[in-house]
Amino acid sequence: MNALRLDAGFTVAGFREATGLPFSAAAEALSASIKRGLIEIDEDVIRATPRGQRYLDELLQYWIAEEPRDARIG
Repeated sequence: MNALRLDAGFTVAGFREATGLPFSAAAEALSASIKRGLIEIDEDVIRATPRGQRYLDELLQYWIAEEPRDARIG
C-alpha cells in the first residue's frame, strides 16, 4: 500500500514479492480503483493517478482487506 504513495508506483512482480500473494488477489481493488480514476496501469507499473494522489485515503481503502466479522462478537 505504501507504494501507492510513491510516484513510481509498483510492479506486478513487486506486489507478489512484497505480499506473497498472486496479483489476482488484487483484482477487485484494482478494478474499483481504475473505475474511480484513482489508479493507472502503464505497461506493468501500477500507480496512483493525480486524482488518486489527491484522494489517497479513498484509494487505500480499496486495497485494505477486511476481515470477516463474527456476528456473535459484533
